Amino acid sequence: MKVAIYNPYWSSLGGGEKVVTVLGEVLSKNKNTEVAFLFTEENFSKENLAKYFSADLASIKTERVKNLSEVKSASKQCDVLFALTNFRTIPSKAKATVYILQAPYGKINAASAFRKLFQGKTKESAKDFYRMRLLKRSKHISRVAVYSEYVRTSL
Repeated sequence: MKVAIYNPYWSSLGGGEKVVTVLGEVLSKNKNTEVAFLFTEENFSKENLAKYFSADLASIKTERVKNLSEVKSASKQCDVLFALTNFRTIPSKAKATVYILQAPYGKINAASAFRKLFQGKTKESAKDFYRMRLLKRSKHISRVAVYSEYVRTSL
């Protein structure tokens, strides 16, 4: 089985990065599973991830993708693409796609997004519109995973 794990923010080394790093570590222990980390950041380092999270990532491959179009292309060869996201939809041609959603923002709707816009929070308003689209499209993804009850009830 071929598995790819995409995260646009590997270098932030936060909770989401720990989740997908450990996911990759666990999956890579299965001798029938080939795991690859997809990354866009120039300063990505599998070695830094392994050290920071005390993870054995030796058998995990890495592949630089420059944009979401290249993520889609790379996923063609995969049985499963895991994609960590908080507001972007991630295109995939994998046999199965699993979104790991990080959206602990409370209930999001057009009224709350417009309220932010009128308060001058343009960037956050735009993200809310993207998040609404992500949540709508998530209903058509193979699986959606969240790692807290708070996030699950926010969806």
